[in-house]
Amino acid sequence: MFWRFQKSFRIKGRLFLNLSKRSISLSYKGRLFRITWGKYGLRFTKGLRGTGLSVTEILKF
Repeated sequence: MFWRFQKSFRIKGRLFLNLSKRSISLSYKGRLFRITWGKYGLRFTKGLRGTGLSVTEILKF
């Protein structure tokens, strides 16, 4: 069995600090999208609310 740890803290408005076992990231959460900057690159996630459908694009650096 694997354990997963993830916690988000609101910094200001829609800006969040995300902590997990392996990394730290920053997220900006809009109404229809989320932009996350972290250890593995820049991630753009767009979704339709209430449907569970989303698309993620990753830009690695």
